[in-house]
Amino acid sequence: RIVPSHIQIVRGSEYNIHPDLEDGVDSFLLQRLHDGEKITETEFIPTPIVQIPLGVMEDSLVGAVDLENSLETGTPIFSPGLLAKAHRGILYID
Repeated sequence: RIVPSHIQIVRGSEYNIHPDLEDGVDSFLLQRLHDGEKITETEFIPTPIVQIPLGVMEDSLVGAVDLENSLETGTPIFSPGLLAKAHRGILYID
């Protein structure tokens, strides 16, 4: 299978979700859909290539709650990890 140079995603998706929702939907996009938002805006981005370094910490790999921003806003804010950034792209494990 040939890896494309660019992929189409839902605009603003941190998980590189395909506009047809063929690869599933993350909980943030699912909430937007439940709130009645129509997914019409898309964008093309370079195919993500993410390297996982030796000794990577679990929170960097899978993501974690951004404590600083969560305390400032009063609502929990999740920061995606390397696996989310590599979705629909290439994951290189060192």
